[in-house]
Amino acid sequence: MRRTARDGRRRRVIFLTDNTGAAPYRVAALLSHKHTHCEVISGIDYPLLESMYLLRQNLSSEAFRHAIVSAGGPAVSSLWHQQQKNPPFRLLHEPYGN
Repeated sequence: MRRTARDGRRRRVIFLTDNTGAAPYRVAALLSHKHTHCEVISGIDYPLLESMYLLRQNLSSEAFRHAIVSAGGPAVSSLWHQQQKNPPFRLLHEPYGN
């Protein structure tokens, strides 16, 4: 992560992919689980990217995620939004009795 010179805030990485579930999306999702400073957004096309580009400088990563998902319509989603619909599976016990 790098800090912006203006205010010292940390900048987060945002992965923009075209298809949910495709290889770039899956790799970005895996990276976001290892590094908490990542956002993964899918369903992006060039016109949407062009219209949202300037907002990235003024919005936090979370606000940008919500703005681009709202502007993109039903085809655009994010890993965060998907996880809110389907929370990750958690084991309540140790597998294999270990």
